[in-house]
Amino acid sequence: MEPLEELYLKEYDDYIYKDVEPVIVKPDFIEPDPISQLITDGISGVQSDFETDPAEALYGTGKGVVQGAVGLPGDLISLVRGLVDVAETPEGKSKLDAFLSGTEKSTGLPTAMDIKMFLEDTLGVPESSAEYAEGLGEVIAPGTVATKTASKAMKVVGKNKAKSLYSATAVAAPKAKQEKVNK
Repeated sequence: MEPLEELYLKEYDDYIYKDVEPVIVKPDFIEPDPISQLITDGISGVQSDFETDPAEALYGTGKGVVQGAVGLPGDLISLVRGLVDVAETPEGKSKLDAFLSGTEKSTGLPTAMDIKMFLEDTLGVPESSAEYAEGLGEVIAPGTVATKTASKAMKVVGKNKAKSLYSATAVAAPKAKQEKVNK
């Protein structure tokens, strides 16, 4: 936008809205939503991680991606076991306790927390000071793994479907030609 246009629009806005005061409505009695507050805290935490030490934040994100990708199957099994225990909760026991006890059972596969402990203790990978960036990596990894797995599965299914479609048309085409000749 040209400077002259900006000046004109500013003068126009000042003239039109000269008697209008901006009103910001923010009732004091409304508490912030806990989920949105967690998201806001997480975003500002990741941002501060990257501003403070970008190399450490990238390291934490990479470590989180490894933890999330390798630990995803174990985490899913753990969640399913927790949900099964909730469904089978006996009378008098809280559903939250049932869920927590179900998720604490052994899964047979490593969870993201198991991978984190393995990386830090066994391999000597230092704990990341960029905890928000590490958490971001854990969240990103399952989506990436799921997307890649789904795309590979669709390619395999697509190739098999194409082969079966080709073989079906290869068999059907001569039959159709023969029927035309016979008519």
